[in-house]
Amino acid sequence: MIRELLAKNIKKYRKRSGLTQKHFAELCGVSSSLIAHIETQSCTPSIAFLEKVCAVLQIQPIQLFEQTDLAAKAELTY
Repeated sequence: MIRELLAKNIKKYRKRSGLTQKHFAELCGVSSSLIAHIETQSCTPSIAFLEKVCAVLQIQPIQLFEQTDLAAKAELTY
């Protein structure tokens, strides 16, 4: 659940910033395939990488874990 939320939020903020996976990867200093793996939940990013993501996207770390989808929030309240 947390990994899915993290992946969705990284992708959401990346797209909001108008960045392709390739350009985002270049700014983060990693390969575009790593970005793809993270966004599809094939791997889990490190804390150091999340710090880099936040710097590149100019967001606060908490934003990577926020649930903005009402359906997802409803699932957690039962």
